[in-house]
Amino acid sequence: MAISKKERQVIENVLDRLKGNGNAAPSVKEALTGDCGVYLSTWIIPALEILIGEGHRDLDLAVSLTGKG
Repeated sequence: MAISKKERQVIENVLDRLKGNGNAAPSVKEALTGDCGVYLSTWIIPALEILIGEGHRDLDLAVSLTGKG
């Protein structure tokens, strides 16, 4: 099943926020540099990036990163 253009945009917007891009509040950016940021950049962000990846998407890998596979 292909991901729609709107679904892709939503996930891309979420990724930007999780990465602290844009006009996030200083407290949010600070939180993203600590343990929370490590967790997000290790488990959450990669799974979302795989989900919207171009070409071959390894959905099994994305699921396994979420710990529910």
